[in-house]
Amino acid sequence: MFHGVYIFDADNTLWDTHSVFVGSYKTMIEVLQRYGYPLDMDAALHDIRRIDFTIAHKLRNYEYDFTMLALALIFVSQGLSPSAAAHKAIEEYASSPHREKAAWAAASFYDYQRTNPPRLFAGVKTTLKALRSLGNALILHSEGKPERVTEHLAAYNLTDMFDYYVLEPKSEHSFRKARHAGSEFYRWACGITPRHCVVVGDSPLRDIMFGHLIGAYTVMTPSEYWGPEVPDDPLQKPHYTVETMEDLLKIRIL
Repeated sequence: MFHGVYIFDADNTLWDTHSVFVGSYKTMIEVLQRYGYPLDMDAALHDIRRIDFTIAHKLRNYEYDFTMLALALIFVSQGLSPSAAAHKAIEEYASSPHREKAAWAAASFYDYQRTNPPRLFAGVKTTLKALRSLGNALILHSEGKPERVTEHLAAYNLTDMFDYYVLEPKSEHSFRKARHAGSEFYRWACGITPRHCVVVGDSPLRDIMFGHLIGAYTVMTPSEYWGPEVPDDPLQKPHYTVETMEDLLKIRIL
């Protein structure tokens, strides 16, 4: 197995954010339906992922105000395509006459999240403990809302498992910062330069690609959120794929 610096994603890698998001999406759609917007639940659930990705990509922020997402669903109910609705929601976020109802729908999304914490994936805690006991430096890098991420860490007693946190939008720069912090902790603890750096996450685009760009080994933990498919882009292809977090301890270096 690898020995050195491990950089972990949080959402859908350590815990199951996807299932909570599906419940939150349904709650948001139900509120809009009660307001009289003609949304079919199944069709809206199909469209909402595309809308969410479009807005997040445009804003370069995966934790934007979901009032914008609700606003886009309203525009879909009025006949716009998911892509057109997403762009219109961005443009009319502050001025739309539907904004107040969209804000109430978004509030229901966040209320659901607060009362339905994600489950921790099997083997996460034992794997992190094993890696720490072997002298590895563990870094958490998440672009989720810091208050939400730290709340989940505390709830699962994982706060002290990590030597450093990078809670900001992901980029090559942010991953280099995470690797540098991990290397410093490792040198301080072990007195030598770490042999390996490993990036562990569920997203080919948000984790694996940046891992390659900083020269790290990459390990993908497929999730329902992103799915198991890997794009043709070599930068998004992981060195390893594991089915469970505990499999991380069984990897043999290529």
